[in-house]
Amino acid sequence: MVGIVLVSHSRPLADALVPLIREMASEEVRIAVAAGIDADDGFGTDAMAILEAIQEADSGDGVLVLGDVGSALLSTDMALEFLTAEERQRTCLSAAPFVEGALSAAVQASMGSPLGVVLAEAEKALQQKQQHVASGTDASPVPPAAQGQEAISSEAHTTEATLRNPHGLHARPAAKLVRMAGTFDTVLTVENVTDGRGPVSARSLSAVSTLGAGEGDTVRLAAEGPEAQDALDALSALINEGFGELEADAGGAPTSAPLAPDPSETEAANLGPGEFAGLAIQPGTAVGPALPVDEALPDIPVAPVEPPEDAWNRLQEALQKSTDAISQEASNAAEAVAGILDAQSLLLEDPALRDAAYRRIHEDEVHPARAWMDAVTALADQYAAAGNAYLRERAADVRDVGRRVLLQLLGERDGGALSFHAPAILITKELPPSLAATLDVEQVLGVICAEGSPTAHNAILLRGHGIPTVFGVGAHIAEIDEGTTVGLDGGKGRVWIDPSESVIERLTAARASARERAMAAREHAHEEARTTDGTRIFVEANVTQPAEAEEAARQGADGVGLLRTEFLFDQTDTPPSELTQVESLTAVAEALGDRPLTIRVLDAGGDKPLPYLTFPAERNPFLGLRGIRVLLQHDDLFQTQLRAILRVGARHQVRLLLPMVATTDEVTATREAIATARATLEDAGHDAAATLPVGIMVETPASALLVPQLIDTADFFSIGTNDLTQYAMAADREHTGLAALSDALHPPVLRLMQLVTDAAPAGTVSICGEAAADPVAVPLLIGLGIHRLSMRPSAIPETKALIRTLPLAQTTALAEEAVRASSASAVRSLVQSFLDEQRG
Repeated sequence: MVGIVLVSHSRPLADALVPLIREMASEEVRIAVAAGIDADDGFGTDAMAILEAIQEADSGDGVLVLGDVGSALLSTDMALEFLTAEERQRTCLSAAPFVEGALSAAVQASMGSPLGVVLAEAEKALQQKQQHVASGTDASPVPPAAQGQEAISSEAHTTEATLRNPHGLHARPAAKLVRMAGTFDTVLTVENVTDGRGPVSARSLSAVSTLGAGEGDTVRLAAEGPEAQDALDALSALINEGFGELEADAGGAPTSAPLAPDPSETEAANLGPGEFAGLAIQPGTAVGPALPVDEALPDIPVAPVEPPEDAWNRLQEALQKSTDAISQEASNAAEAVAGILDAQSLLLEDPALRDAAYRRIHEDEVHPARAWMDAVTALADQYAAAGNAYLRERAADVRDVGRRVLLQLLGERDGGALSFHAPAILITKELPPSLAATLDVEQVLGVICAEGSPTAHNAILLRGHGIPTVFGVGAHIAEIDEGTTVGLDGGKGRVWIDPSESVIERLTAARASARERAMAAREHAHEEARTTDGTRIFVEANVTQPAEAEEAARQGADGVGLLRTEFLFDQTDTPPSELTQVESLTAVAEALGDRPLTIRVLDAGGDKPLPYLTFPAERNPFLGLRGIRVLLQHDDLFQTQLRAILRVGARHQVRLLLPMVATTDEVTATREAIATARATLEDAGHDAAATLPVGIMVETPASALLVPQLIDTADFFSIGTNDLTQYAMAADREHTGLAALSDALHPPVLRLMQLVTDAAPAGTVSICGEAAADPVAVPLLIGLGIHRLSMRPSAIPETKALIRTLPLAQTTALAEEAVRASSASAVRSLVQSFLDEQRG
């Protein structure tokens, strides 16, 4: 039975709640209290007391923790850090109201419901009270227009879907939904059924975002018009596949992962002179001169200087120029950055935001700059006041994109643009995401912000750069003068103003030590990686954008083992032309020089939809139209991509990789399609690759077992451990309750890999899944005979360094022992002992 933990700043408050719960819930429900900080009811919370309460309430079925105010939850976050992985997996922190949530949760737990159901019941606890208050008030409801709602009749088509991706309809998935909705000739609305918000227009990003729809919420889609059913099918597929975020988040922190500790909870006695506590965002240390970021907006005129229609046209021109600038930045950015920029671009197209500015210009006859910023401020304030933390964090994106347009409209240079005299530590209230996306890591030693959240877009971008960062230090940090010496420890969330010599020495030494380790690997990153007995292991990169190919080359990649070409297809509403694909693929190939480039053809389907490809509704998209199956059914799309690849292959070392192959017929059909594409190019007078090696992704048990038959039609094999593990273990890798089954080192998965390497010709097997960069997996993969590893570029130097310490014969013996092990944990223990012996 699920247990309940009550975390309160006041012991009497928590103790008084327990009898009330007992009046309604079974005595079998374990209820533990962690409240106050001493026997005399000193107000506060203690992480260690919370830890003990969680363990007391835990019967093995899970624990739900409720807190009275925000810092109680933050203390709980600290306590979660001390739980074992197994305990943490079955412990959930809820933002439900303290009294109503505890009552509802305990009653649900009494029924023997699982943790997820108990949590859901707690989260809904306020609805009855809210509905009662709303029904008895004379306050006017918000008009549909203010909600971004489109008119729709009772005859509309409807469907419902459950949000599977972490955090639900936050900025990027909301942007994808809105963008796809805009491709259909139909009126579309979306409603959060779980908490009764909406319906709102599915074409308005701001309206969709304010639904507050999170992971596990059910949304109802309604459509009316010529393409109503097609729209519902496409949007349902988009939601069901998690908006493409499920793979990106695989192996990451759960949605209830602990946040960094609240600075207010830090013991002041532990802070030295000039030392301040904040939120740990990105590990690393730095000492250097402060460089404040100028965030002041220019003076905004109010009085109009032109007729309303001219003012509106000028605002539209500024919006278009800003959109073009963001699109250009996104086209050269990594996947995570591009997704954030795309969400900002979509904000500029938001009809609710534009309509508000239009009304101010035409009805109130104000300057377009004032009209725009009033609309931006209203929307940002709406986000900031939201009850959902992820919505509050989007206020920064709204202000950031609003600033872009304002400066464009007034013809002014961005005062926040950075001018470095020397490498420095940035000091700001809240770093704009657009600036975070473009930071020069050679000039920015670290970032310190007065405000911010670990899950905000600027934090995501800064972690991507690897820049040591601390947020939430307080408003005083923004008052530091330029040039003041500051220090920071991004792993501990500490900041020093005018640090002492001893602090400077410690931070500098820590930075130097980390840099030495990284440099030791990077210094030899461009050298071949050979085992101790001289066997060459190729270490290549997985790439999702052209810019990442340049990074791969800098990190010493021996080539690109997996170029995902989806970046060419998912940023537009129409398929890319042959010339567009040639130009983009050539840019990647040229960044690599003479190193090989393996291009995976478009991997789309019911689980990875595109605006211009309509797929039938599928009960399980992961087992439906995916990968090569889609391309073979869309010949025009396939032929265009094949022609582009053949043209690039005429001048560069290119290989073709096919996703989700399950039969030899699919490879044969692809070779026939290549011949057709080559003939078309020759007839048009274009050069085409005379030969094009064709490989397959080994992602299913079927393709692994079929390798003996495929060696006659396929030139090489690339094992995708993410999908192979999912299908072999019959466990959705996004299912939090089955996380332990998503480990690629499970013996059955290793055995499938061994079947591939045993059947395939020597040197033709590579791996491009997450396991390739796992230090514990690397010895096994090499021992299994996989001598080509493809991974994220940043992991290449250290992986090469590890390979140089491994004796091939011993890794072979290790792999033989691992495939006979009983579990993934046993395999990991075995390999860790092996690695310890090598180091010892």
